[in-house]
Amino acid sequence: MTLFIRAIDAVDKADCLRSAVKDGGAHSFQIDVTKFASLPGSPFAYWTTPKALECYSDLKPVSSSDLSPLSTNQLSDDSRYARLWWEPGPGGSENWVVWAKGRSFAPFYYDIQTVVRWSRARGTYTGFIGTKDRPLEKPASADWFFRPGLTWPRRTNRLSFSVLPIGCIFGNKGPAIFEEHDNEERLLAHCAILNSKAFNYLLGLQLARVELAQSFEVGLVQAAPIPVVGQAGLTTLADLGRRSWSLRRRLDETIETSHAFKLPRALLSRVEPLDPALIQRQIDEIQLDIEAVVYRLYGLTETDQLSIEAWGERLKGNAADAAIEVDNDEDGGDEAADASDFDAVISWSVGVAFGRFDVRLATGARRLPPPPSPFTELPAKSPAMLPDHDTPAIPVVDILVDDPGHENDLSERVVAVCAAVGYSAVDKTELRQHFARNFFNQHLRQYSKSRRKAPIYWQLATASASYSVWIYTQSFTKDTLFRVQNEFVSPKLAHEKRQLESLRAEAGARPDSNQMKSIEAQEAFVSELQAFADELARVSPLWFVNPDDGILMNFAPFWRLVSHNRAWQRELMATWRGLCDGKFDWSHLAMQLWPERVIPKCAADRSLAIAHGLETVFWFEDEQGQWKAHDKPKPPAPQLVRDRTSPSIKAALKSLMDAPEAGVASKRTRKSKAA
Repeated sequence: MTLFIRAIDAVDKADCLRSAVKDGGAHSFQIDVTKFASLPGSPFAYWTTPKALECYSDLKPVSSSDLSPLSTNQLSDDSRYARLWWEPGPGGSENWVVWAKGRSFAPFYYDIQTVVRWSRARGTYTGFIGTKDRPLEKPASADWFFRPGLTWPRRTNRLSFSVLPIGCIFGNKGPAIFEEHDNEERLLAHCAILNSKAFNYLLGLQLARVELAQSFEVGLVQAAPIPVVGQAGLTTLADLGRRSWSLRRRLDETIETSHAFKLPRALLSRVEPLDPALIQRQIDEIQLDIEAVVYRLYGLTETDQLSIEAWGERLKGNAADAAIEVDNDEDGGDEAADASDFDAVISWSVGVAFGRFDVRLATGARRLPPPPSPFTELPAKSPAMLPDHDTPAIPVVDILVDDPGHENDLSERVVAVCAAVGYSAVDKTELRQHFARNFFNQHLRQYSKSRRKAPIYWQLATASASYSVWIYTQSFTKDTLFRVQNEFVSPKLAHEKRQLESLRAEAGARPDSNQMKSIEAQEAFVSELQAFADELARVSPLWFVNPDDGILMNFAPFWRLVSHNRAWQRELMATWRGLCDGKFDWSHLAMQLWPERVIPKCAADRSLAIAHGLETVFWFEDEQGQWKAHDKPKPPAPQLVRDRTSPSIKAALKSLMDAPEAGVASKRTRKSKAA
């Protein structure tokens, strides 16, 4: 027998050691170390119970069951290959597939927010030709892609398994488990087992350190013991798992960025009862039922259960305190916890005004759709969105402005939406201030996930945000910026200049102090509007929106027009400079602006050639399956450069590059009503 003393939790470790040596007690363990031989790697899991150790010797591991835990290789450049699911837009969604990567603790249900561009012809990510460490074009385990399964975060403080719907790809940080025959009942039942405290505890024995975050690699899951379950047990566990999945998904129905989004909480409660506290109690009750069934399947005694329960409580506490890198990659967007009812309704109302969301769900004119089953392929649109080919119930526009009296005034449009659904907690003056100063920050945070920032409503504004134009990414066309110039900014500038001349004429040669203040404020406003118009004139001729580039890349040329938001401006500026320096030559924008730089790179880098549709021009596959560069590509590179070079774009690019950098945002200036 070997004596182990557990002092890791003790405040006074020296006193703990003395007490344990003298009297034994809760901190002292006498164990036959040969018992650890049943554990993979024979770790000294001295704190466990004899029956828990027997599970490893008496039960088969996951790898010997009909389950297949699998991993795949890294992409190496997520910023190039990955997007958030709303970025490509409905028109580009067919080229993008849902991509499960690292996530936070989320048993049974997790809304997968990331997508990756996929080439079905090549059977790999678009533009991907392998990495330095693994020069294979086809990802590992690709034959299992798109099948129903389960997934988990590889590195996490608290391990959990969630449903992987049909049509998904899993990533290196989000391994997956599949069932040989894609039996969804068996998958749900095993999801319940894998999310039990008993399984988590038994798997943790392999680590010999269960308190802190670990890398839960595929091999650990494969080696963990899993009980044999009869048909009756499978049916019971699958039903419990399905109910837990459904309830957890319901909590997502008020989250605007979720595939399950229906309405903001304040509006959904009017048409469909939703009590988060009640739902959480039901989830907890279901989990207790799952724990009881799984304890019985493993044959764990009451003593074992008490030990596991104590371990679970200690693990939750340590998970909350541990400052350890995990794979959830979540850097914002927790609107469920942070957004007030007012903020959520206003954000939804903006979406209605732009034609993104369907107001009929809130008025009852359109019925709420029934929930899907757990493994149903994720939709291209959430239930809240306006269905394809449906006519909006209220007039929508693709460009809105912060301009009192204008027919496309954002505040007026949002007030009209709120009135249509009977939401009266809106003060127009406060709302206008909210849009000028706060809304975009909240929106940016809300639409930031997995270390990506992807706002879909863009605020282009003067330096003091005294005048803003709002545009919606899903309605961009090649003419959007020219329309902003010609239909909004130019008329506004002309009107404000006339206002300035009127103030000067009224004041005469000797204006009093009040008149002078009004003139100076109007001069500052006109100056800001002029700078705004000048920058739009520089960007419009060269701006080429391509959803596949991602929102950050498309937004980058506008960095001078967001000086009212310094943090966001710095990020856009860094992206723009990266574009200028050739860091993102895989992008369509880089090819649009610098074909003389990008096209020669395509001749040397096959992945860039694929990204720009030039693979067959510069590359060929020989008889041995090796890709080689053409000695004399047809058409030659110089001709390709000439074909893709636009003198007008080059002139606009030079004008933009020569323009001065944005200065510090000025004080808020006077705003007048539209003509």
